[in-house]
Amino acid sequence: MGLSSSDDELDAELRRLFDDERLGVLPRAGAGDAIVAGAQRLRRRRAMLTTAGGVATAVVLVAGGVVFHQLRGGEPALQQAADASSTTASAPSIAAPPPSIVGTSLPPSAANSGSIPPMNPAPGSSGTSQPSPPTSSQRANGVPPVLTGPQLGPDGYGKLKLAMTADEVTAQGITLRGDSSGGECQSYSFSGGPVPSTGQVVVSASLGVVSIIPSVAAHTPERIGKGSSKADVFQVYPGASEASGAGLTAPAGSIGSYYFGLDAGQKVSSVALRQVNQDCVG
Repeated sequence: MGLSSSDDELDAELRRLFDDERLGVLPRAGAGDAIVAGAQRLRRRRAMLTTAGGVATAVVLVAGGVVFHQLRGGEPALQQAADASSTTASAPSIAAPPPSIVGTSLPPSAANSGSIPPMNPAPGSSGTSQPSPPTSSQRANGVPPVLTGPQLGPDGYGKLKLAMTADEVTAQGITLRGDSSGGECQSYSFSGGPVPSTGQVVVSASLGVVSIIPSVAAHTPERIGKGSSKADVFQVYPGASEASGAGLTAPAGSIGSYYFGLDAGQKVSSVALRQVNQDCVG
């Protein structure tokens, strides 16, 4: 198919334009050298990156190989740690001095022997039981407490109580020995675990137990007992009074009273408990 005249004209115009030197782009001076230098820099950068990656890979491989060798070859790292621990344990230790106790001084004997004297147990703790403190009247009046022997309470002695019949006394596990003739007033000796000690008891047929006399030196809950002075009794018991037989009586509970026997020095020598109103003497 032949070209038309219009096609020939277009082709001729294009050729003219391509041949026009004014439309050409000429490179600047030294452009070739700049291109070559840039290509060289790019090649060096790529070579450096490749070398660094290879070195890092080699380091990782070497480290992994060392760890693997340690795990497979007898675990020398663990052995070194164990050796270090044993060396530390075998090294001589320096004992630290004992801590000092602020405000506490030891007697010379304890300081020389290096021992600390034992401390007294607190009341209510294990160990030797501590007596209850003196009453307020004793503290106020300066009356020295007496702790000799067991306590004789205002209503009885252990499980032996005022107004009990003889049968009620033995029902508590207390052993009575003595007169059992059936008279109005009977006197027995008593003993057994329910009472702190042995003693004498007088039983009235109508009033029950009217007198309890321990065989040992007892004391009252207010700490009046053997060795207390006559003045102590009056100070602790404002209602105390003189009694026949060189003794003193003092109120005790609702139906009882204490009888304090006095020796020649006007000191308490014995303590007994009696019913206030009774029909027996003892």
